[in-house]
Amino acid sequence: MSEPAPPEPNRNPQPQPQPQPNPDPQPPVPPPPAAPPRPSVPPRPARPPRGRGRARPWAAAAAVLVLVGAGAVALTDRGGADGAADGPQALPGSPRALLLDGVSGRVEIVAADGPAATAEYLPEGAQRPGLVGLGPAGSDGAVPVRCAADGDGAFDRCAGRLRLAVPAGTALTVRQESGEIALSGLRGDLALSLASIRCTAVGLRPQHATVSIRSGSADLGFAAPPGELTVESASASVALRLPERDSGYAFDSDQVSADVRIGLPAQPDADHRVRLRTTSASVAVLPADG
Repeated sequence: MSEPAPPEPNRNPQPQPQPQPNPDPQPPVPPPPAAPPRPSVPPRPARPPRGRGRARPWAAAAAVLVLVGAGAVALTDRGGADGAADGPQALPGSPRALLLDGVSGRVEIVAADGPAATAEYLPEGAQRPGLVGLGPAGSDGAVPVRCAADGDGAFDRCAGRLRLAVPAGTALTVRQESGEIALSGLRGDLALSLASIRCTAVGLRPQHATVSIRSGSADLGFAAPPGELTVESASASVALRLPERDSGYAFDSDQVSADVRIGLPAQPDADHRVRLRTTSASVAVLPADG
């Protein structure tokens, strides 16, 4: 028995419809964004205790002042660390006669209010005070004044600015070779040997005084008549201001190439004597209140 013949294939198949593209495509719609998380709220700060809440401006200023004051104290303490003291230094003992030998610079010697002697010293070219001390007394009883630049330095002649306040009756011997010297209110005996010096003195009351000046100037004012006064000058200018006395002064003048003018009454037998030794200098003797 023969098998049936297979069907003949369709030679004209019908085309299948193709999907047409969408002329106006719509983009896909994204999903709505999720809501952002809510920020966390910090906890409310606790109320500060009463009296310590807000910092006040004056509190900060007070802190600054405290710091500045602490700094000043520190500087003051450090300034005396080397042994040199700020302000007057008390001199030991109560010497009745002082000797300043070979000093230079500016020297000021005044009468103290009390029985103690004090000193202040600033060495030449220094920013900090030095020390003042006393040496052993000499054969004449005068106690030498010595200076040191600092606590570690050796005591030597004073060179700089020296101020002494001594009991008014202290006798003084000064040998100074440059600078200037000022004296005030002293009534102890004086012996001044000065060279290239400018000397000023007021209110002097010594019983005995000797002044030698070379190549400088001196203006010496006396508040009481000296018993004996000797002034030697060379290449200098000197003014003596003496209180007027009814009995005058006994003047003894010896001069060479000099100009000497005496403006007070002269009495050869007066008990107050003034000796003038003048070489190539000018000397004027004037009333103290003139």
